[in-house]
Amino acid sequence: MSNAVALVEQVSALLNLCGGVDWSSLSDSEVDEVLVRGFRQVGRFTGSVLLPLVREAEARGLASAHDAPDTRAWLRGSLNVRPGEAGRLLRLARALDGDLPETAAALADGAVSVDHAQVIAEAMRALQAEIPTGVRAAAERELVERSATLDPAAIALLGRRVLDVVDPDGSAELQARQAEREAAEAYKRRDLRISPAGPGLKRICGFLDTEGAETLRVALDPLAAPPSGRPGDRGAGRPHPRATDGGCVGGSGRPVPTDGRPARQRRRTPHRRGDDAVRQAGRGDRRGRARQR
Repeated sequence: MSNAVALVEQVSALLNLCGGVDWSSLSDSEVDEVLVRGFRQVGRFTGSVLLPLVREAEARGLASAHDAPDTRAWLRGSLNVRPGEAGRLLRLARALDGDLPETAAALADGAVSVDHAQVIAEAMRALQAEIPTGVRAAAERELVERSATLDPAAIALLGRRVLDVVDPDGSAELQARQAEREAAEAYKRRDLRISPAGPGLKRICGFLDTEGAETLRVALDPLAAPPSGRPGDRGAGRPHPRATDGGCVGGSGRPVPTDGRPARQRRRTPHRRGDDAVRQAGRGDRRGRARQR
């Protein structure tokens, strides 16, 4: 038996002992302490054992040896997890393989959770490739440090604007170049289709870039005069298109959000939450570190 296997067996033996513990004998303070420390061990085990094993399995090509089409499919079968969970585990293992050293170290030390590490990896993956190495390292460090006091949802919001924090001067230029690329990509993805949708009806669907959408809106506005409401008028009883705030009108006459989300989700304001998280990050960071001490 190798040393690695023996160590995992020791961890398993310790967990077996935990199964016989009378947790009701703990005081309130002990419950709080043991709960936090135990949760951190989940991240430590993932960062120190599971992720290195996933990388090793992929490097050896174990998926092919088990007749699986790829590593994700092999993980799904071996661990008996959902495809999404297998994919997240594989992406995290790849991301922490040298590219995110501070995140990998923090996860192995129990300083961040698995969820935090996944969010940080996604945020760093979204950064542009031309960002200088020093700025990228500073961005990772900022996200790891803030993870001590902010939950993964807040870290995800902070990750979208982390360059504003670590490199405010260079961020504006990068954002301008990013906007140009996004506009060019949106132009290439334009697609508009008109298809039958029943007697006397046509369905219009597709994608337009911002300029094309505005051109279409200007062309349609003169045709969107409010109906008189007389029974013989076409469109009588239907809401005026301008009343939908730029959305589409479905068959029920209700506005359909252009982004496809239900109305209750559109009322949420994640950017405000992100702003609050950033403003409170400094104060929360100090409180979190004081608690750790």
